Amino acid sequence: MALVNNITQDFYNNLNNLGTNPFVLVVLIVIIMVYYIIFSFLGTSYDYGNMPSNRSGGHYIIEALLWGIFILLIFVNGLAYFFNINIVTEFKHLFSKNPEITIKSVVDQADISMNATDTDTDTATATATANEVYHVPGNRFTYHDAKAVCKAFDGELANYNQLSEAHKTGASWCSYGWTKDQLGLYPTSQNDWTKLQDKEGHKYDCGLPGINGGYVPNPHTKLGSNCYGVKPKQSELEKAYVNKDLYPKTTKELLFEQRVQFWKDRISNVLISPFNNSNWFKVS
Repeated sequence: MALVNNITQDFYNNLNNLGTNPFVLVVLIVIIMVYYIIFSFLGTSYDYGNMPSNRSGGHYIIEALLWGIFILLIFVNGLAYFFNINIVTEFKHLFSKNPEITIKSVVDQADISMNATDTDTDTATATATANEVYHVPGNRFTYHDAKAVCKAFDGELANYNQLSEAHKTGASWCSYGWTKDQLGLYPTSQNDWTKLQDKEGHKYDCGLPGINGGYVPNPHTKLGSNCYGVKPKQSELEKAYVNKDLYPKTTKELLFEQRVQFWKDRISNVLISPFNNSNWFKVS
């Protein structure tokens, strides 16, 4: 039963997210255009008395349904983008004689409860380690998701001053992260910036020394998350990020790596010459 509930909830969430996806609007506009083009080419049909026949009731129903969905999507996306209001559409008894459609706005509770104190928090653990700014990478979080992710780590979204103080102590990551007040920021240290100046094609991959970025108008833009709190213990997978390349590889570098791998796979067929006619290795 739990599995069925999870599947139903996932389907319901995906359906709501679909309504705020601008791509759905584009697809619907194309469908409406194709709909009218097809019927304009078909023209007006005539009955046996050579009198133009009226369109069927189904024709009007389809047309009204398309326009209704189109207007609803414009309304939902407009509220989500310009006024930062999340709209949830709930369908009940869709295939019965009396279907119900409920449209309601959802108040974002993240701003209200972000600074709330959890009475169940182990204070001994919290005071044992100092709070700090840490980054959750990956362009996969909206502004509100980023706040929720930080809260899931028992932290909160970092503000500009906290990120600036972290930069002064060496914080540096080449990845945008949501920050309080709907800012998309990342710190770059002078040391990392200097290293990039010697890398062809990567001089400005991580911006300039300091805090890079600014205000992001669309809260649904996908970025990483800059959190503030007690940083979680490092996992085995996360240890690989410590020695990871500072900058993303260019297309040219990726193609060269593919070429290297190509010859690695065939290295057994590549012959090497001896050092000279008498020795294989270098003569000491």
